[in-house]
Amino acid sequence: MHHFVLFSLFTLLVNLFVVLSVHASSTEPPIRVCGKPWAPYFYLDPNPSVGERPKVQGINIELFKAISQDTDLDFLPEVIPWKRCLHNTEKFSSLRKHEVATDATYNASRGEKYHFVGPIYSAPIAIFYSRRAFPNGVINPETKKAVTKVRELKHFEICGMAGWNYEIYTSKYGIPQDNIITTVHGGLTSVMKMLQQERCQILETQVSIVAGSISTGKLSLPKDIRCQRLIEKPVDFYLMISRQSPRAEELVTKINASLVKLKTNGVHQTIFDTYMKSVIGDDPNSLLDCL
Repeated sequence: MHHFVLFSLFTLLVNLFVVLSVHASSTEPPIRVCGKPWAPYFYLDPNPSVGERPKVQGINIELFKAISQDTDLDFLPEVIPWKRCLHNTEKFSSLRKHEVATDATYNASRGEKYHFVGPIYSAPIAIFYSRRAFPNGVINPETKKAVTKVRELKHFEICGMAGWNYEIYTSKYGIPQDNIITTVHGGLTSVMKMLQQERCQILETQVSIVAGSISTGKLSLPKDIRCQRLIEKPVDFYLMISRQSPRAEELVTKINASLVKLKTNGVHQTIFDTYMKSVIGDDPNSLLDCL
């Protein structure tokens, strides 16, 4: 009897060890993701419940949920200053803080420090204008057709925002510097007022930046302002995985494969369209036509 009890106890412990081992081997530690405030993709809820800390929300969060359902990966997002996010991710082996940075554009210098995954989305660019000034849309005076390229903006006075870099306008597209009218440090709200008051004619920017300002309550798009999509290569944004992560290659493979799957089966586009529509609404001057 004594031997039987010992044997049963031993069998129970062995089985428990096997269960725990299987569970441990199938559970990945969560991925700590950092990013700057970048609405509508990655930002803090501007209207949190009373007494609660604002949660991270946005299109990226919905994508992370979809990736989690498709893989065994879990994400812990955090909004922090961009420089700190880059530093934490680059030095992951020593700091052990953030393993992934989100909403990043590619350059060769970053490619030496991080693995790039994606793009997780591509942000189209458009021009914004006042319908009073251009009732039929913005027309190139030379071709008599709708403006579709940045280079064509040389015919117009361009609204600018203080602190933004417009050197590419002159160096790449040949737009005279005198065409760019820069506003004070007032952001998109001030620029939209300039358009309304016809102090300038055109604002060229990523549509998502305007949508993000609307989603956080920082901008209410004036009724007479319209957008016109440009036929230019959209700006690609990626996840950056620290090259110091011991599972970097595994994460690259799993997340890239999941993104391909979500884009192929339409889930990625559905997430994007649904979120953008909830932000922008069904107003006649909706930005959806420019996305």
